[in-house]
Amino acid sequence: MFNPNELKHTLEIKSKSYNTLMWINSVIYKSRSLSKVRAFAEVAVDTEKWVKQHYALIPEHCKPLPEEIPAFSHLLHSYFHISFVLTGDFKTPYSTLKHALLFVFRGFFYLSLRHVTKADKLEAEKMMIAQLAHTAERLGLETDPEQLQTMLKDKSLHEPVAICAYATDLLQRQKGQINGVPVLALWRKFAWNHHGSPKKNFELIVDMIMNAQHCIQNELLLRLPPLKQPLS
Repeated sequence: MFNPNELKHTLEIKSKSYNTLMWINSVIYKSRSLSKVRAFAEVAVDTEKWVKQHYALIPEHCKPLPEEIPAFSHLLHSYFHISFVLTGDFKTPYSTLKHALLFVFRGFFYLSLRHVTKADKLEAEKMMIAQLAHTAERLGLETDPEQLQTMLKDKSLHEPVAICAYATDLLQRQKGQINGVPVLALWRKFAWNHHGSPKKNFELIVDMIMNAQHCIQNELLLRLPPLKQPLS
């Protein structure tokens, strides 16, 4: 079950890391110094090292506390694997991300949103099933895979399950575990509207996650039987 205080702290670090990413992108985009571009582009290669080296430059509104640097760095690094792909005005292909980053020039560097594939969406659904199974186990309920699949077909449950699965992943990401683009597919299930566009001014908050968890718990208690106790 989620700890509201842990969620609040993690969401605050997430916000700082995302705002830092937007600041980095802006600095590189506007820069006309190749050495500065190279220095800032290194954030995607060794993020924690970069954060420590450039700590004094990070704007105050998104600067992590010293003890938050490891979690902050993990979350900042994860954006390059989940949400964004680094793009540049490249004349020749590069074999590695680091190679491309070190040769990107001036303001031609920018972040573009990753494309979510059908395979990513299927992996996101697996993460949602795993979230249901984990919650059922914590409630002492039988975890019937077929019943969990049926529950996911209920459109009213899609958003709360996706929110909880995303929150679980977020707590793992701050420790360095990255599940890739399927996490972006999860995000879009509740942060985007039915027309395929981001919800205006959407912000994931603790109450939203706790309400989603409460909704899932109630549905599981209604639909699944208690775990059978072994005969003594």
